[in-house]
Amino acid sequence: MRKTRFAFVIAGMALAGCSDLTVPALPDAPTEAGTDAKEEVAKPPCEGIAEGAPCIPAGGVVPGKEYVCQDGSCVEKPSSPCDDQNPCTADSQDGDGTCRHDPLNEGACEDDDACTTDGTCFAGHCASKPVDCDDGNPCTRDLCDKKTGCVHPADEDATCDDGDACTKGDFCAAGKCHGGGKLVCDDGNACTTDECDAGTGSCRFDPNSAPCSDGDPCTEIDTCSGGACTGGVPTNCDDGEPCTDDRCLPTQGCVHTIQPGCLPCTVDGDCDDGNPCSTEACVATKCTSEPATGPACDDFNPCTEGDACDGGVCSPGALKPCDEPNPCTDDVCNQLDGSCGHTYNTAGCDDGNRCTEADRCSDGTCAGMPVACADSNVCTDDWCDPATGGCVFTPNSKPCDDGRMCTANDACSASVCAGTPISCDDGKACTIDACVEGSGCRHEDIAGCTSCANDAGCNDNNACTQDRCIDTQCQFTPLDGTPCQDGNACTDNDRCASGTCLGGTAKVCDDGKVCTANTCDPATGCVFAPLTGGECDDGDACTRPDTCQAGVCAAGPLVCCAGKPDGTICSDQDNATGPDFCLESKCVGTKKVTYAGVTNGATYLTDVDVGPTGAWATGYTTPSMTVTPTGFIAMLSFGAAPKPAAGTSVMGKAFRAVSRSLAVGDGGLVAFRLSATASAPWKVGDVLLTALKDDGDAPGDLLGAFSVPGGCPKGLTTCSSVEAYLVAGVRSGTKDPFAKECLVTASTSGSVSAACGASKFNDFQEPPRLAAASGAAGKCNVCSGMPPVCGPVSCMSEGVLAAVPANGGATTLFDETTDGSFLGPFADAGAFGMWDAADVSRIGTGPSAGQYLVVGQRGLVSAGKLHGGFSYVATSDTQADCDFRSVDARHDYTLIVGACTTTDGFRDLVLLLHPNASDIRAPGSWARVVLATGKSASGELDGVSGDATGIYVVGSEPGGTGTAVATVRYVPNP
Repeated sequence: MRKTRFAFVIAGMALAGCSDLTVPALPDAPTEAGTDAKEEVAKPPCEGIAEGAPCIPAGGVVPGKEYVCQDGSCVEKPSSPCDDQNPCTADSQDGDGTCRHDPLNEGACEDDDACTTDGTCFAGHCASKPVDCDDGNPCTRDLCDKKTGCVHPADEDATCDDGDACTKGDFCAAGKCHGGGKLVCDDGNACTTDECDAGTGSCRFDPNSAPCSDGDPCTEIDTCSGGACTGGVPTNCDDGEPCTDDRCLPTQGCVHTIQPGCLPCTVDGDCDDGNPCSTEACVATKCTSEPATGPACDDFNPCTEGDACDGGVCSPGALKPCDEPNPCTDDVCNQLDGSCGHTYNTAGCDDGNRCTEADRCSDGTCAGMPVACADSNVCTDDWCDPATGGCVFTPNSKPCDDGRMCTANDACSASVCAGTPISCDDGKACTIDACVEGSGCRHEDIAGCTSCANDAGCNDNNACTQDRCIDTQCQFTPLDGTPCQDGNACTDNDRCASGTCLGGTAKVCDDGKVCTANTCDPATGCVFAPLTGGECDDGDACTRPDTCQAGVCAAGPLVCCAGKPDGTICSDQDNATGPDFCLESKCVGTKKVTYAGVTNGATYLTDVDVGPTGAWATGYTTPSMTVTPTGFIAMLSFGAAPKPAAGTSVMGKAFRAVSRSLAVGDGGLVAFRLSATASAPWKVGDVLLTALKDDGDAPGDLLGAFSVPGGCPKGLTTCSSVEAYLVAGVRSGTKDPFAKECLVTASTSGSVSAACGASKFNDFQEPPRLAAASGAAGKCNVCSGMPPVCGPVSCMSEGVLAAVPANGGATTLFDETTDGSFLGPFADAGAFGMWDAADVSRIGTGPSAGQYLVVGQRGLVSAGKLHGGFSYVATSDTQADCDFRSVDARHDYTLIVGACTTTDGFRDLVLLLHPNASDIRAPGSWARVVLATGKSASGELDGVSGDATGIYVVGSEPGGTGTAVATVRYVPNP
């Protein structure tokens, strides 16, 4: 899992006054006699490997080549004379020289087809998946060329949508979607902003506050308000002339009437008062003014024409015509500039089609509902004549049914359904044959007509009479007691009585099956209809309740797990849990809870770790309006919802991994707590972050965390606790690998100090990306004081990092301490997988102790020792369809979680379990449980951890509004 468990060794500098610190060598990593413990011993590539077995040369693997051990050296595998050039067969030669080509069912391959990808060997052939060539462009055809791959020629005939509802008739051209005609919105009102809503395609007329003219020359500085033009301040008409009476007329504007005998003048031109509707003159050196009627003038309203003076005032003329020949628009004149506008209406109208009615305007067009022409006569074709608007019912000749039993071959003619009479002739001379409506053909015997020539002429079609011709007369003698058939399949042992066949005993219909309904049909006999639903018993006491399914008693959920393999689906009889599965012969139920997280946003849980001081999960939230995360740490209690830990909410960063008392995340985010104190709070950053930066090598995004809870040597009274941490990720800025071992020491006075080693790596051509980490705890002998007080303290003894090389794949890096120094530099243990690694864990119990397990993409599960030798582990035949995200192998079980794609397109969230009691490579030793499934994205499982209480699984699932909901699944240990 993404929690990284690193092993740190306590250095003497971690404790004030400490000295003589030693760490014993681990039993699974011995040093050679006479070798300095500080020097790394190069292990020969073929040491401990059988002759002819695969190996890794000291100089590294050349892509496309294979290497085997030969005479103690790792050399390139010689070509086989039986090589069939097929990468999906294992080529070999028998002793008699016969070539064998055994088909392979695993391994990557290439089929030289650009239209396929992800080739994998299956049954000796290269099986590939088709390339998805969908470019998401409706204006191109998505094709694939076997040589060049995906091609996308333009499709000029395709339809598309440019995403703008205000365009109509969008079309494809040159591989792009182009908008059609643009909808124009104009209501002729200068006080509205007219636009088309691109989302809905409807016109919007929003009021604005633009300058306007209300048509009244007696106001100025008019402005728009509420969609209408509102008059401003009164117009100032004062011309400063004492001999004029100044006033404003709404139809004329400012008018200055000359006061008689007041204004001096010499000529008529000196008397102009600015009023076009008055006549001025200079009489005896004084101005006079008389109102005029008739001359043309301007009333300052652009929506009137032919204005003329009337009694000294400008009178408005006729309204400016704005009418357009469309009854579905309302025509208005804009008093600001005299322009005409036209808005759609819903008035009644006439679309000119006599075969429509209730015509009404919509979107500027007149349309009506078709006239209903139906006479309920199947023998007429009903339609409306556009010339007259009247309904026409044209006779047809279609087949029909006249509803009469005594006709056949019914057909329409002259608007009437009629058929030809049927024949009821029974071929008997002594019957009158006729067809009667309601009952059909009838045959009445003719009285006295019993003549015959022989017995054959006397057949009355009654099995209960003996028909004979005696003296040319028919005689019918009853055959009482003779077996017969009464025509009812639900009676047995029918017998004749008085010339009539009488039904016998009722037929017993019972198939002895509880899941069928036993009935009898007089026409066919016994019917055993399969039942679905209802309880039954399949004879197995370990399944209940059993139910009928399509006539068969289907076993109910398994309730007894004795002798059943781990992972078998069962029922713990508790509806609040699920899925339930067998574990150590007991049915255990999974309990799922959700984390409240953030309202109107997404919440993710990224990792979980269970240790002696409790269970902790890391995660982050993202509000709906932003992608900026807020990281947090939550405490888990078995079966209960997570509770956020106080003081761990960090804006702008996400927590990614947790190990016991250490959590890490984006941008150098670190948090720790002192595990020796159960109630110790989490500290974000603090002295640990400072120590990580002390050598100037600042951490960037951190994905790996591992911690070892420590104690203090006996007699060292100034020490409260020692914590050992391993932090891994990338360097800030360069994105190179970053891994440091740190020691955090708490004193009895309450002070906390931290020290870290250097981040060093050896022998890398290109820096890898660190994905996760793990490690092992050791014992350090710490001495302090005079005379010295010595005692063992828990510390790191080894660390393993799961890394992804620059070109992809999986690699392990390792280091171990034997002299009390910090871990590092980390050395390359070699590549062991073609898919990216995601997590690493040390196997803590059972015969495989001392090994590590790495998981990742495409079903990557690989196990190996510290010094390399990692190899693929087969947990199932279909694991190549899985992406594994987290592994924990420290406790009673080895646990792996991830997501797998099924053959029918479903996506399963799975949990793999191994009891650690046998070799993890043994066929069939892994149990696989599907915790959730879905047709589309069903979420992720990002972390798993377990202890004696049970198994903890964290992740996220899609919410109801497209957001993520953090989930925790608890599986109790049996």
